Amino acid sequence: VLVSAAVFWTFSRTAWLAVLVGGLVWAVLAYRPRRSGLLATVALWGLGGATVLLPFVTSDPTGFSNRGHLWIDGLERWLERPWTGWGPQHYVQLASTADNLGSSAYHAHNQAMHLLVTGGIPLFALVASTVVWAGVVAVERARAGVLWPTVTLAVLLVVATFEVPLGVVDRGYFYPFVLVPLALILARVPAGPGAVADPEDADTVT
Repeated sequence: VLVSAAVFWTFSRTAWLAVLVGGLVWAVLAYRPRRSGLLATVALWGLGGATVLLPFVTSDPTGFSNRGHLWIDGLERWLERPWTGWGPQHYVQLASTADNLGSSAYHAHNQAMHLLVTGGIPLFALVASTVVWAGVVAVERARAGVLWPTVTLAVLLVVATFEVPLGVVDRGYFYPFVLVPLALILARVPAGPGAVADPEDADTVT
């Protein structure tokens, strides 16, 4: 209840959407346990694809609360330095110049675009491979009846579509809430006593 109240109090539409999607993913996986592996795969690939592709297909600068402007500009900057990027302090430095992109443009407002602009293809590939690895583990856990890894990744991907949970300036406090869950997923933390070890027995769990 306290967490729900805190999320509502933020008046962040991204946070609201992330919680809604996370709840929906949990409900679907819990309702169809025999198909949890397939459903988790579809959900994570769909959300991950949206995170990466949305900035590339957005052509309206005013789209998504003016994020379109940041994404269009970010794409142009990334294409100038596709392999090396502009460095981790690029948006911080840009915000202090006459060429700043607006008062809220201290990051790319999309994790994929931010990684490409600041670190180029190598940094994006490194982070993306880690997330994909976590997704593979999450799907395996979902097949065993452990749903929290998939739900956690789903929430993270929604946030990463419109914000930068791993960024700079005022985003440093996000690190524990992103890195710790990812580490727990990758570490394959043992399931609790209520988890289903065999998906064939999923329907018998009460």
